Amino acid sequence: MSGNVLAWVSGFGRRLIPLTPYRCEQLPEDPRSLLVQHTGVWGNRTIVVTLPAEGTATIRRVRGTIIARGVVDVLTPDLRPELAFPPAEEGWRIACALFSVRWPRQFALESSPVFPPPFDLVGPEDARLWIQGPVRAADCPTLEELATPDQTQLGTCTLAGRTAVELSYDLDGEPWRMVHVIVERGDGWTFFASGQGPATQRDLVLSALDDLISDIRFMNRATPEA
Repeated sequence: MSGNVLAWVSGFGRRLIPLTPYRCEQLPEDPRSLLVQHTGVWGNRTIVVTLPAEGTATIRRVRGTIIARGVVDVLTPDLRPELAFPPAEEGWRIACALFSVRWPRQFALESSPVFPPPFDLVGPEDARLWIQGPVRAADCPTLEELATPDQTQLGTCTLAGRTAVELSYDLDGEPWRMVHVIVERGDGWTFFASGQGPATQRDLVLSALDDLISDIRFMNRATPEA
């Protein structure tokens, strides 16, 4: 089993657990395949995992990788009947012990070097999405209080029926945007979903963040979901 499990990927009736540190990408030409990269004592290893409609997963070594073992674990209901698995027809989702979300196709999944968040989603021009929490609702800051001194509030917008704040700031002389939205779990605990990127990627960040939180599923602590 892979170590340091903070997040996993589920889809097509299976659960994939990449070994940290990792980077996972969806393949546009094959929606049932993932490119998984791990860097460790054996160097940089990259494989393609394909989940067929029937039968076992296939693993193909790429980019000069010699040893595929230890890059990712593929779990199935027959191997781990105590776990809950997604329906076979459902596409890729990212999950951790607290929640699961739909995986925006244009963003790669990367293990986070710090916790929280449990993972990062990295898109074009280093645009990023992440989720943090939970925080007690009574201690939750307002959207306006999330801005740092070097950021300017541009306004608010609506993402998945929730109010989000949009901020601007400069990074290396270039204009960037950051977005925060508060997601309430409904039991007195709250999460923050955030995104940032160059101003040129603003629309992509907003669209992906909307997709991310529109189908967020909070885990039943007694029976974790896939």
